[in-house]
Amino acid sequence: MPTIRLHHRDIGNDTSATLIAEHYQHSFELAYKYWRERNRLFVAMLGMLGFMAVISTRSQAGSLLVIGIANALGVQGEGGQTAAIQDSLPIALVNGVLLGVIAMLVFLVYQRTRYLKALYAYLGELESELRNLLELPETSIAFTRESDFYRKHSGVFAAHVLGAAYLAFGGVALAAVVLLRLYQDVQLSSSASFVVELAIGSVAILFFLGYVREEMWRKRP
Repeated sequence: MPTIRLHHRDIGNDTSATLIAEHYQHSFELAYKYWRERNRLFVAMLGMLGFMAVISTRSQAGSLLVIGIANALGVQGEGGQTAAIQDSLPIALVNGVLLGVIAMLVFLVYQRTRYLKALYAYLGELESELRNLLELPETSIAFTRESDFYRKHSGVFAAHVLGAAYLAFGGVALAAVVLLRLYQDVQLSSSASFVVELAIGSVAILFFLGYVREEMWRKRP
């Protein structure tokens, strides 16, 4: 990523503007890092939701999960040892752990998004401060990348439509997986699993709603 390099001769003797410009660049690099992390976490969340939906609806996938656990434990083959693991493995516990992983991913997506919003708001304020220090004319576009220039040229409508589609898909997938787990707990008359998964699923949905709020009712990104 290109780096802003300003020296005293670039802006006269205004040391404050130089320091703020360098700090602005570092803050932008941090925002970019969190933006990439947030996107990777969102994809990981969708992957985990798809994986849990598959193992919850297809017995063959559950058997493959058992075989994978057996291999991780060093059990070779698919004979009696693997069958014994399948019989003794607390599947409810495994499902609870997987749902907990999903809840953690949702929380991290929400956390990164909140911090990202604060960083972009901070960058916008830094831009205004730099423009005032440099006494730039109103027609200048220098230091408007994350504020005025972004709002005018970012295609906000298309970005909102695409963002809403991602949010809707993720929300439907999360709700479907949580309801599927609760339905199966009711079928198996597993009250303990039902309570645990209801608690974890509720937390995951609450954090996802918080993420939706951050995306839909606040500025950028």
